[in-house]
Amino acid sequence: MADVALQSIDAMEVFCSHDEPSMDLWYRFLNLGFRRGISGGSDAFVNQHFSFFPGGERVYVYTGGEFTYASWIDGLRRGRSFASVGPLLTFEVDGNPPGTERHFASGPARVSVGVSVSSVIPISRVEIVANGQVIAKVSSSKPTTHLHWQGKVLLRQSSWVAARVWAPDNDRISNGPSRWSERRSVSLTLAAHSSSSYVYIGDRPIFSAVDRDFCLRWLDSLVDRIRKDGKFATDTHREEVLSTFARARKVYEAMGTATRESQ
Repeated sequence: MADVALQSIDAMEVFCSHDEPSMDLWYRFLNLGFRRGISGGSDAFVNQHFSFFPGGERVYVYTGGEFTYASWIDGLRRGRSFASVGPLLTFEVDGNPPGTERHFASGPARVSVGVSVSSVIPISRVEIVANGQVIAKVSSSKPTTHLHWQGKVLLRQSSWVAARVWAPDNDRISNGPSRWSERRSVSLTLAAHSSSSYVYIGDRPIFSAVDRDFCLRWLDSLVDRIRKDGKFATDTHREEVLSTFARARKVYEAMGTATRESQ
């Protein structure tokens, strides 16, 4: 909560051992206007028998015409990415990759969206998500290795837009759903997710009061735990941590009153 508010991270690792809960938390940050691209990692502990397989969950980054370490890092920071347990995902809004912006003087806004998925594991559904809500989808009655969707979507407020892929839970997914992870379905697993593109209408920011209040409650809970059970080498270190949470809280408190430009 504090790292995102204080601009301390460039992307969020959604694909790891808690994919779907991490996705829901990432959605809350996006709903508050934090432009953090998606990332992924295997969380492998090779000295334990239940460890995840290294490389089973990963992030892909579009670097443009040149593939270098610097261009990859820049692409990740700009949200030109998708995370996956297998499927390869292409997602565009008005012909542009994730991480880009569209601006409209007034709404509602209509944009073209395209998504294409090729997969080494069977997949069953692709969804277009805006501000956390499914606004379009394409499904296959039988598991398949390819799905595509192209169309226009109507947005009535400033929104982030992304694509996600669902697959039948099967043993071809090297890092199947974590035994610790809360899931929406016992038969489907989150297989891939793009970073977001952003559509702004007028000067209205992307904002959700519900998600702002959720983040404030989370921060308050952290502060309570520190005051009751926190163990620090010095009182100065304790106050430093509490001060960091206080600065983060001010960021959330200011939301809902600022314009998009000042955020």
